[in-house]
Amino acid sequence: MTSSSPSAALSLPLVGMLILVAAPVMADTQGLAVDGTVSNHGEVGSTTIERLLTAHGLRGAPYKALRDTLVADASLPGEELAALSSHEDWRVRVTASAVLGWRTSPQLFQAIQDATPVQARSGRQDLRHEAFSQPNSRPAVVERLLHGSDSSAVRSGVAVNLVGKGDDWGSLTVHILAEERSAEVRVALLWMLRGAEAQAAMDGAQLGLMDTDATVRAQACRTVGYHPLGAELVSELLNALDDDDGRVRADAARSLGWLRAEEASDALVPGLVDPVPEVRLHSLRAISRLDPSGYRLVPWLGTLMDDQDSRVARLARRLHDQ
Repeated sequence: MTSSSPSAALSLPLVGMLILVAAPVMADTQGLAVDGTVSNHGEVGSTTIERLLTAHGLRGAPYKALRDTLVADASLPGEELAALSSHEDWRVRVTASAVLGWRTSPQLFQAIQDATPVQARSGRQDLRHEAFSQPNSRPAVVERLLHGSDSSAVRSGVAVNLVGKGDDWGSLTVHILAEERSAEVRVALLWMLRGAEAQAAMDGAQLGLMDTDATVRAQACRTVGYHPLGAELVSELLNALDDDDGRVRADAARSLGWLRAEEASDALVPGLVDPVPEVRLHSLRAISRLDPSGYRLVPWLGTLMDDQDSRVARLARRLHDQ
């Protein structure tokens, strides 16, 4: 299978609006003074937008230095930052919100930046500081996720705190997913999208299904299977049955079964003889859901009852005895 990176996937119409390069985005020039500042008409100057876009492209200390300069800039009024917090470019929105947040809620932002992770039983790094539960914490969470120096494991824990913060948290997650370089964080973002509104979840899943990393593609398959509207991407799951990686084939088969995609019944049959046990197991389970008559399984059950994987053999015997 030939896969493309999240950035390459942006040729798709569904995410064609995403702009991943830090090119200057010019505001409407109506009402701008010659120097690009705010005129009496209240329009926002492009100079500020360019500075925010530059900050968005930075990480660690360089980002902090430019952010602190913007926070302290007396010539940059709060009204302008508030207006830019609703800008059409998500990069401008989140950076303006962070600068404004450091002016208005510095203690909250500092608490989120300083919060230390706690390792959960699952091994995941959780961020449990009470600051993350504050209703106005989203800009600080996004800032730490995008610009901090945490490990991928910790950044994944930070990302989870975006769930439910704002009506557009799902679309914001897709924007971040499209830029994210860490496969581990991309997996976490896709896991989060299981609970997002339909358009965001499906947009993110399509990006994930085209990822170069197999763990990301596998999570994308699971996200589709979990989502109530996952049936919209059945054709993509069918393609994933031919993936080079067994984890992806297994999760594609499992999700097709969860979605009760009857059109997948025949396409799942080759998975019964897949060299990867997980693929055989989930193909068998999926077909048993989609074809209760057992017609498609009859030629295979004898072999599967003697499968080297005990889970496959046990399920085949149970289906044979039904």
